[in-house]
Amino acid sequence: MRLIGELFFTLLWATSLSLTALFLATRMLWVGLGVTPAELLDTLRARGLVLRTLVANLLAVPALAAVLVTVLPLTADARVAILLLAAVPGGIDVLSRRHAAARGNVNQAALVFLLSSVAIVVTPVMRLLMLRVGPPMALSYGRFIAVSVLGLLVPLLVGLAIRATAPVVAGVLTRVTAVLSLVLFVAATVAIVVVSGRQRHGLGPLDVLAMALFVLGAGAIGWLIGGPATPTRRLLAHVTAMRNVGLGLMIATVGIPHGGVALAIVVFVVVLIALRVLFAWPELTRRRLSVDHAVPSA
Repeated sequence: MRLIGELFFTLLWATSLSLTALFLATRMLWVGLGVTPAELLDTLRARGLVLRTLVANLLAVPALAAVLVTVLPLTADARVAILLLAAVPGGIDVLSRRHAAARGNVNQAALVFLLSSVAIVVTPVMRLLMLRVGPPMALSYGRFIAVSVLGLLVPLLVGLAIRATAPVVAGVLTRVTAVLSLVLFVAATVAIVVVSGRQRHGLGPLDVLAMALFVLGAGAIGWLIGGPATPTRRLLAHVTAMRNVGLGLMIATVGIPHGGVALAIVVFVVVLIALRVLFAWPELTRRRLSVDHAVPSA
């Protein structure tokens, strides 16, 4: 019976790993399909914004994560998850099906593209902190980089190449990959929850609170560093709060197979979505009221 249980767990883990890898590759392909080489160059020319974006995502957010995991008595899985999420910038809303409109010369997909590329360099550095606060990781620095390159950089470049050479095909693939990545994320989440349940991992209320503080803090950092213009502040707050969940899940699944860290990242997504709905609710209510007043009564 023990052998059967171990085989079943291995099958579940392999399933969650495969689904996570497919989700990461599909979502990064979606990002690459949403930006052109010209838009990347335009974004790079906005040096002030790019510099503020890098400072927010590569310095301020990891510092916030380090403070949270040091001050709060969190579980080891939650500590590693927060540090890992802090190390993987370039995230997008997993529920989003459309690329955000460009603001001036700044395209959100271009910023995500740049941050995701930088994450390949930053993530192995953060592994030093993860080793000190969490369980041992079955992932060397070389494999860290290999996972990032294959699951992140290659799909980004493929999507960029398709957009540059075949924009019509890119438009079709954008819609397909948006739906497919959402389906893959839901399937991967189910598999991760099942794996974690078999290992009897769980997070406490303080862990969930830390996730909420991390989301709010990252968004506030982006808003404060975003500059004087409100649209740019909103853009940077959104990009900074949205960590690269796909890459985080991939590293957690490969490096810490017991599933607790991956489960903590799933909880982060749930908290992130809940906070987004909470903050967007007043605006949605105002829009609904405006529509109701605009419709003449019979």
